[in-house]
Amino acid sequence: MLTKTEIMLFNIFSWLPVFSIAAAAFLFIWGIALKHKGKQYRKLFVAGGIFLGLFLLWWILFIIIGLIGFGPGRFD
Repeated sequence: MLTKTEIMLFNIFSWLPVFSIAAAAFLFIWGIALKHKGKQYRKLFVAGGIFLGLFLLWWILFIIIGLIGFGPGRFD
């Protein structure tokens, strides 16, 4: 049985990529809309890039620790 802390940590680590890609998409779309209106948009693109980078780094972390593998598995 998992403790409440373990459940909370599991939820944070499993949902972080989903929230970061959603935030990146939202910020990029908002930035495009502001650019189209002729307003300041650069900060939104920077923030969207940070969230997109967090998403990509999260998948790199998964590859490094072996949750997503390429090539022979560990049960060979």
